[in-house]
Amino acid sequence: MQTSQIRSTRREHPLDVVERLAAANEWAFERDDRDEVQVTVAGAWTDYQVAFSWLPDLETLHIGCAFDLKVPLRRRADTLELIAIANEQLWLGHFDLWTSEGVVMFRHALLLTGGAHPTTAQCESLMSNALIACERYYQAFQFVVWAGKNAREAINATSAIKAVWLDRVAILAEYDDVVRSPSTTIRIPSVVVLKDYVKPAKSTAFTRFNLFLRDEFTCQYCGSKGELTFDHVVPRARGGRTTWENVVAACGPCNLRKGSRPLKQSGLSLRRAPRRPGAEELRNTGRKFPPNHLHES
Repeated sequence: MQTSQIRSTRREHPLDVVERLAAANEWAFERDDRDEVQVTVAGAWTDYQVAFSWLPDLETLHIGCAFDLKVPLRRRADTLELIAIANEQLWLGHFDLWTSEGVVMFRHALLLTGGAHPTTAQCESLMSNALIACERYYQAFQFVVWAGKNAREAINATSAIKAVWLDRVAILAEYDDVVRSPSTTIRIPSVVVLKDYVKPAKSTAFTRFNLFLRDEFTCQYCGSKGELTFDHVVPRARGGRTTWENVVAACGPCNLRKGSRPLKQSGLSLRRAPRRPGAEELRNTGRKFPPNHLHES
């Protein structure tokens, strides 16, 4: 009853905004039914099939961007490892493998509770974030599925190709393997040299991996080293911000125990106060772990 009342307050269907956005950008689109729009968008590497879906029971606008790529069973373990690495580097949305179809898809959603209406800018941002993520990892998925590379090799090869594409490096040696777009063929570089000196960064990006690395992949409440998530010391419900100084690595039981309570009320204590690490500090911490270390979280 309440849900139907909320729906009736909407000025128009949320997908009407998506249709206008597609028309304004001259993207091919088709309204399959009232609650789904299929859009085709050209990228640098391939054309992407993007589905906008309205989920009325959740009051959520969902976007799914699929690769024209079907993962065979023998390559699914490496593909899932690559998805884990990619998702670790993303703050918005995530990649998923639909096991029934063997299809890799980027997914994200916009919550519109209480009859909120999506703006054109919000829908455009959903599309932009999806395409940026897919373009960033498209070739890595190709390497894993068709070139037989493991996830780390694929990520490294993709980084090298991006540097060549942007004319940041000179190629000294190449592999026999190639990558292709509709108009370009590039041999994978094996040895490159920077054209310009890049001064090491003095600041550190606030990412999930860097946070875990700062805390040495250890729960900052109990010291366990199992599966981790992150926790706001001052809960967001009480005005806590998502910053280096207020977020720590935490195991599931400690995160659940603390909940949205202040630290003193939870009965937990921090092993050390969280702070922003320096770039050199993170590099030194990283040397404590094996090369290409990928924590299970």
